[in-house]
Amino acid sequence: MGSITSKMDSVMSENMEKMMDKQKEVMESTQTAMLKRQIQMQMEIRDRMVAAQVAMGREQLYWYGSFYTLAALGMIRGFSVSKKPAVLAPLLPLTFVLGYLIDLNYYTKRTRVIAMAEGIMTNERALLGLPQGPPTVEAIDKKIQEK
Repeated sequence: MGSITSKMDSVMSENMEKMMDKQKEVMESTQTAMLKRQIQMQMEIRDRMVAAQVAMGREQLYWYGSFYTLAALGMIRGFSVSKKPAVLAPLLPLTFVLGYLIDLNYYTKRTRVIAMAEGIMTNERALLGLPQGPPTVEAIDKKIQEK
């Protein structure tokens, strides 16, 4: 009788172990799928935010370009009347700002900034540290309890 019981115990524990292993695999695959979805969701949100920022920058460029055009026409008109070159002086810094905004919104400025950021993340990692380090669950719980 004892051998039958021990055989049944052995078979049951073996089956339970197999079921636990299978359940662990299912849980891991579920967690992986959830993590992939979360990453995809965060990337989608990030893409939308960046697109909105680019659109906002372009809108600012349109307004600044209109201002620049009117200011330049006014300065050219003022120069033609007064014949004083100093009237055109503000055109130089305004032109630099306009060039910067055009490069940022339509050319390679964003690509250059991203490349620079990647270089910082690769070669100058120490610059990325947070004050007091990354937040921990314990620190967050402590802050909640203090309130």
